[in-house]
Amino acid sequence: MKVGIIILLVVAAISAIIGLNQYWAEETRQQGFIFGNELQQIQQDVRDLQTKFYADIDIWEEGQISRTELQERLQFHVDEFHDVLTRYDTLEPPDGFAGAVELFRLSSQAQLESDEQYILWITTSDESAKTRSDLQLKESFDLEMSALAEYNQAKGP
Repeated sequence: MKVGIIILLVVAAISAIIGLNQYWAEETRQQGFIFGNELQQIQQDVRDLQTKFYADIDIWEEGQISRTELQERLQFHVDEFHDVLTRYDTLEPPDGFAGAVELFRLSSQAQLESDEQYILWITTSDESAKTRSDLQLKESFDLEMSALAEYNQAKGP
């Protein structure tokens, strides 16, 4: 009888451990899924901001809006971009993903700095601002490629 009770307790303990393990694994998967969606949304918002940024410049170059209206739109772009950047700080990356998030944030920051220099070039015709914008754009691209590599490495095979 004692042996039966001991076996029953061992089976119950093993079942509880397996159940908790499955629960924690599912929680981790759900947190990873949420994190991935949040990061993807931030990256999509950055792309959308860039598309609108260049569209506004094209509209101005075509003479459809004034320089003043362009400057207002571009200032709004910068303000929105700052808001998007703050969202990186609210992410809760799973283990191994913090480095990739930091690289994505740095890439977006470099993109914003490129845009600010481009705006300076438009408003002042200062060619050095255009050069700085181009350099920041390249840095942004390089950081994004590094971020993607680190993200994929953290995801594993």
